[in-house]
Amino acid sequence: MTFRRHFIRYVASSVLALFPLPALAQLSVDGVVRWTDSRGPAQAGSKHPARQVRVEICDDKRPPQQQVLNVTTTDDSGFFSTTLPITTAEHLDIVVRARSESPAASVQAVGTTETFILPSQVYANQTAGSTLHADIVGNFTTTNNGAFSVLDSFLGARQFVSNVSHVDLPQVAVEFPTGKSTSFFDGSSVHILFGDKWDWDVTMHEYGHYVSKHFSLDDNPGGSHSFDENLRDRLTKSEALRLAWGEGWPTYFAITAQIEMGMASFGIPNVGDTKYSDTEDVQIELDLASSDGDGSLGEDNEVSVMRVLYDLGQTNSGTALLPPDLWKILADTKPTTFSTALTAIDGKEDLKGTLSVGTLAGKHRIAPSITPESPMNSPPNSSPVFTWNANGGGKTHRNNQFIVRFYDPSMNVIILADSIATTSYQPSTEEWKKLKNGGFTSWSITGSNLDDPSSGPYLSGLLPAPAANSASSGNP
Repeated sequence: MTFRRHFIRYVASSVLALFPLPALAQLSVDGVVRWTDSRGPAQAGSKHPARQVRVEICDDKRPPQQQVLNVTTTDDSGFFSTTLPITTAEHLDIVVRARSESPAASVQAVGTTETFILPSQVYANQTAGSTLHADIVGNFTTTNNGAFSVLDSFLGARQFVSNVSHVDLPQVAVEFPTGKSTSFFDGSSVHILFGDKWDWDVTMHEYGHYVSKHFSLDDNPGGSHSFDENLRDRLTKSEALRLAWGEGWPTYFAITAQIEMGMASFGIPNVGDTKYSDTEDVQIELDLASSDGDGSLGEDNEVSVMRVLYDLGQTNSGTALLPPDLWKILADTKPTTFSTALTAIDGKEDLKGTLSVGTLAGKHRIAPSITPESPMNSPPNSSPVFTWNANGGGKTHRNNQFIVRFYDPSMNVIILADSIATTSYQPSTEEWKKLKNGGFTSWSITGSNLDDPSSGPYLSGLLPAPAANSASSGNP
């Protein structure tokens, strides 16, 4: 038995001596993966890194064709680097494939789970000890290149969520290009039109729906909607308010994520500014940074919702609500309407901050706002008439219940008038004397709509006392 073992060991070592195994070494492979934006390859700055995408190092000849030898990932500059074990006798024909897959999303061809590929050329006869540099650049006219634009937008959106919530969202499946009539989120996966491949405002809006679902930030009933409508004109009030919030918040999310993550520095057309832009399939451009609220229509209008949320972070009054702060309020509250969200926001503010928020809500036709002629001129020894715009929602459910407060210089309430069903109020002679003697300097209006489900209360901004009838002019 001992003799047999020694004999086998002797024969094996003799065979290895006659036929030694090839020595193992390494083949190094690196490169940069980029996709090309809508301007095409001739435009300077049109090529952008494919960030954090899956990269496969393949043998073009080994069966099955392009067998994967190793897998790595690009960094945020699109760079990848890896090594392959290879014998000194091998000669490999290497192909590098970037796939439309990252921690944020897996962009897949319609009806499949297959991701898109940006391939390199074939690098023939690669041997041990050498370094292969394989850059990949997508052709801007192809579907696979467009898939990488969509993918990169989702990565930026996911990074923003991570920054404000400290949660890394799971990868979401994306169907591209969808054969449906619009881009949409179906409750579990995202569907993106070919005509939206360059429109990060659109793709990140749809990712915003995924974010809302994950964090329970809305109760969106779904259905058609547009920027220029009061949804209550064709839906129930509950549906209109939930849809306005459910669509307005994702647009605010898309624009804010781009700004906060510094995406304007990428140099991608329409990315990182304050405007919502949709280009190829339709032509839409709407600026969230509106100085006068033109185009804002009230609480049942998604434009008003997105603009107030945007303005909350831009005010210079010292009460700016920055994205992480707003995120925490919304994540804790889980609002289903703008009214619910604003109540939660106001709950974190003092009176000065609440009035500042009210000014924004008034500008965008949600809270009551002063009319140009208010207070109306009145005869001598008579109190003025204070008037305002009801605002609120569409023509069928504008604010219909009001409270008027009159303040002294220390913001103490001198007189409160409630249960007002009209858009004007005239203090009685005795009330006017009390206001004059109390140092009346400013006033505000709170409006609600009592139609089921009730919405509000919405506090206006702080309004100045009438100069001609102010306390400094003497008693009547």
